[in-house]
Amino acid sequence: MLRLLYINDCPEPFFDLFDRLALPANYEAIAEVATPCNLLSAIEQHHPNILLIRSAAPSPEMLHVLALLHTSMPLPVLMFATSADPILIRSALQAGVNAYVVDDWCTEKLASVLTVALLQFDLEHDLRVRFLQLEAQLADRKIIDHAKGLLMEKRQMSEAQAFATLRNQAMNQGIKLGDVARQIVALEKLLGT
Repeated sequence: MLRLLYINDCPEPFFDLFDRLALPANYEAIAEVATPCNLLSAIEQHHPNILLIRSAAPSPEMLHVLALLHTSMPLPVLMFATSADPILIRSALQAGVNAYVVDDWCTEKLASVLTVALLQFDLEHDLRVRFLQLEAQLADRKIIDHAKGLLMEKRQMSEAQAFATLRNQAMNQGIKLGDVARQIVALEKLLGT
């Protein structure tokens, strides 16, 4: 069962939609939040799986809260908004909205748009994980090159010998090549030679 938190970010009062949400069977509407200022506390209290936002146009405050949420504890976000302003849409997507629907409220589309939001969130998560892995690999390559350079300079080794030394040390210690390289660089900084 997916827990859905409903946020009404409309500036003018709207009739209550929370009790009339036509959710698919595998969704449960757990709470309604009237303003962005209490969104983070509602998330901590209710632990939703997805956010459903209804907005005339996403407020700067809402976009700020979503951006904070996106970096600290990402959740799939679906937004129904009446504004088709490309700048607002771009801002919402940059803040972490996974599906932005330009429509005041369309319950017959809700199930399919929830699916799109979840799939988009999963895709973005996979890309973020892959990016972090590539970033770590690049950092390892840089530190390995630095350690090889130190060995070549201090021990008068060729590049192949320096790499073989790093690799052998990694195998002997049962750790990654990048970790051995970090040890060598840290030791060189400590000794200042």
